[in-house]
Amino acid sequence: MSTLAATLLAVVFSSAALFFARSVNPKRRRVLKQTDDDNPMRHRLAWLAAIVPGAALIALGNVAALICWFAVITVIGWLVAMQGARKSG
Repeated sequence: MSTLAATLLAVVFSSAALFFARSVNPKRRRVLKQTDDDNPMRHRLAWLAAIVPGAALIALGNVAALICWFAVITVIGWLVAMQGARKSG
């Protein structure tokens, strides 16, 4: 698999997992006054799913794809965290 294809596949999977993790985050749900999700395992599995593509890239030995994935998913993580954030003050 080419570096570009491996990176894109890993980024898409991790991005979906990050968006899901944001939706089940208990602190975020409390701040937005949404119903609390009583299942902490969903939150843990979402974060695990976000990290698994990086482990797969390491297992494949594709270091270039790993570095690209890490850079892109870091920026996407920031954007996901900022989305819908309220400003205080």
